[in-house]
Amino acid sequence: MANSTSDSLFELIENLSKSEKRFFTMHASRHIIGEENNALVLFDFISKMSVYDEEKIFKEFKGKAFLNKFSVTKYRLYQQILESLNIYHAKSSVSAELLNSLQSASILFSKSLYSQSNKIIQSVIKKADKYFLSQIKWQALQLQRQQHEKHFYTDLSKNEFATLKNLESEVVNQMAIRTELWHIKASLFKEIHAIGTIRSDEHVKSLHSVIAELSELDFNQFETENRYLYHQILAAFYFAVHDLVASYKHLVEIKTLYDNNQALFLKDKGKYLSVLTNLAYISIKTSELELSEKYFMELEHLEKDFSKSLDLKVRYFSSYKSLKLFKFIENGYSSYDEQELKSITDGLELYGDIINPVRKAYLYYQLGTFYLANNSLKLALSYLNMVLNDKQNLIKEDIYSFAQILQVIVHFELKNHNVLPYVLTNTKRFLKGKNRLYKFEMIFLKMIGKIRNEAISHLELEDILIEYLPEIEALKQDKFESIAFEYFDFGAWLESKIQRKSYLEAKKASA
Repeated sequence: MANSTSDSLFELIENLSKSEKRFFTMHASRHIIGEENNALVLFDFISKMSVYDEEKIFKEFKGKAFLNKFSVTKYRLYQQILESLNIYHAKSSVSAELLNSLQSASILFSKSLYSQSNKIIQSVIKKADKYFLSQIKWQALQLQRQQHEKHFYTDLSKNEFATLKNLESEVVNQMAIRTELWHIKASLFKEIHAIGTIRSDEHVKSLHSVIAELSELDFNQFETENRYLYHQILAAFYFAVHDLVASYKHLVEIKTLYDNNQALFLKDKGKYLSVLTNLAYISIKTSELELSEKYFMELEHLEKDFSKSLDLKVRYFSSYKSLKLFKFIENGYSSYDEQELKSITDGLELYGDIINPVRKAYLYYQLGTFYLANNSLKLALSYLNMVLNDKQNLIKEDIYSFAQILQVIVHFELKNHNVLPYVLTNTKRFLKGKNRLYKFEMIFLKMIGKIRNEAISHLELEDILIEYLPEIEALKQDKFESIAFEYFDFGAWLESKIQRKSYLEAKKASA
């Protein structure tokens, strides 16, 4: 029997909130019939585990009948937990509430209580319209069809037939448009996350081809949710190809949709969070500091709205904290706050694998650059290794690639001359294999190769760096190669070595 086995039941219990656990305890206790509730006892025991260990369970409950078919016992407990979660979250979202109402309408229909059933159906259709839930509206209309069939269609006038047909056609049309937009969005985001930051005209053309189908769709026919998707696609596209002004324009359009439709915010607060963080990010990048402060204030004001579920809480943490880190890195680390930094590291430890892997990789990378800038080299290497040791991060090639380059710098700073040749070779091999040896990477790694010798004097070091500095600085004028400096100010690092200053002093002087 494997010790510390990975188990879906354990994962489910571990991810329950305190209130969900309390609710399950009450739900399960109702099923006690004159004997100990095995499900509840097992649930309590697993809840206290930090790592799943099946051997401990068998030792604790030795002799209990439920261990004889333990896989069946686990399955039943898993299903009981899901059942309690369904009841607990029955009114946690509009979608859940309306689906529950449709189930009620279906039950009433099966009992021939057509009038009562129809009353609920009409309420669902009205609310589905309000919250832009086309698929639920379609389900309600299908149940309404069954009502008409039971009456042999005698309950409908010709005008009502026409109205129903138009209503169904409009729902189908909007769902078809949404399907098209969703697949365009999915293809675009998949490519963006795979490539990372665009570094060539070839990549720009590739993204253009992904969104080409947008031109075939009639924007004037779009209802609110489809307008949101349309602007989201274009905001992401323009951001990827470094047209921040155009991206900002589409993000503002999305924010306007949300501001004019409170129901849209209530339906999915996470999407609004993304819009606000992206608006704040672009405002910082374009030096619109007053605008960025406005968005920061709104994000802080909305924090309570994102604390009502674990998913939203984690998304708020990862998005907002990443933005805060970006802000004081972009400001030359002048707004360093030790408590803020601790809240980030504590959150990473608390939420762990719940955080989106791409967002988590970016947070680790940002912490790596922060500690490198502040000359805390072992901490910098530790966080960069967290990016490099998680192979999931290969889906975000740009973060992984620059983590490798910064790892080379950290080993150089630590004077790890015995490790540096190995790290340098591996970095070159990886970048070449992923077709990421752009001008900047080739020049920078060539320069590191010349200065990696431990016997090199400081005067020789300065001479080599002075030789490469103009070439490195010139890359800042290239729209694609300049992107490298958004991941770390390599020019400031060269200046710090030449002028024998700290990185932060050199960065401040170049600001």
